[in-house]
Amino acid sequence: MTPWPGDAMERSYRILTELADFERVFQRLEQDGLFWALDCEWESPERARWLRSCAREDVLMLEGLVDGEPAGLLKLSPFMARTRCGEIGVAAYRDFFRHAAWLARGACLWCFERMDCESLVGRVAAPNRHALRMAPQVGFRVLGRVPGMCWHGKKQQFVDGVLVLATPESVREAESAPRGASDAGTTFPASESERPAGRGAERHGEERREPRSASDAGTPLPASESECRPGRPTERHEEEL
Repeated sequence: MTPWPGDAMERSYRILTELADFERVFQRLEQDGLFWALDCEWESPERARWLRSCAREDVLMLEGLVDGEPAGLLKLSPFMARTRCGEIGVAAYRDFFRHAAWLARGACLWCFERMDCESLVGRVAAPNRHALRMAPQVGFRVLGRVPGMCWHGKKQQFVDGVLVLATPESVREAESAPRGASDAGTTFPASESERPAGRGAERHGEERREPRSASDAGTPLPASESECRPGRPTERHEEEL
């Protein structure tokens, strides 16, 4: 358990594995209207779909607690089939919104400490200004903006997405920063107009083609120090953060 500096509150985390826990969290997210925070596609998923997602072997559902009371959720899954990069979605319950960044940092550190995970990636729908403001407070930096990357459940259309990345070092740096030091957030590139529903180029009846250039050949990437491992990151140890 880790105290908030200067406060009496403590945060802790537990892995959810039981059907009863998944049911309880489903009801809480539905009550607070927060499915979109974990995944922008989920405005209000069917209960059966939610339970199937929670039960997947390559998905970790981690609940955050403040003074022993459930306060939020982190969903972790592999970013690719063979990888040490995890993809996350996070949601703080409404009663704990003001502690969201603190809870998310602790959850990220928990993953780095206990899972075979070297980096974390998040896909944020561009209209989700709250998440974009919070990202640097957690230790995430922007990799880039991807036009039409996200299906937005509430808007029922494709919107731009923002890829964000965190490493153990960046989260620890954010964790050690004075409270409020990173609250200013960051500036994001201007959005193209949000696109209507449909599939990619089919929405306009033709493919969008870019002129080929000499730079298309690309640049060889450096060899990895170690081969990425398949599937779900493996737990490293069991002690509390």
